[in-house]
Amino acid sequence: MNKALAIIHHFGSGVTDFVIRANGELNWDGPGEEPTNEELELWDSERLLGIDAVQYKIDRVNGTDANPIKYLSFGDAEDLRYWDNANNTNKLQEHNDAVRLAHEKPD
Repeated sequence: MNKALAIIHHFGSGVTDFVIRANGELNWDGPGEEPTNEELELWDSERLLGIDAVQYKIDRVNGTDANPIKYLSFGDAEDLRYWDNANNTNKLQEHNDAVRLAHEKPD
């Protein structure tokens, strides 16, 4: 028996469905019948849609090449919060609003 290099959970079932063997073979190991290529493509497109739905969150943390504005690190945000309190300003809120505007949540 070949040693399993990776286990793939298919369709979000939490059950081991595919096993990649040391020789590179991909073996169906799940319950029921092996899914068709069409079913696998549908699952992959749904997974990618899920990634697209949260991309704005990733962009808010990392920024993008086109729009590098991003949330401040925790330490920088706390420092700005301190100075906002000391100077009676709202720079942290203004910055966070600008980040949210730059990387809007999709409908």
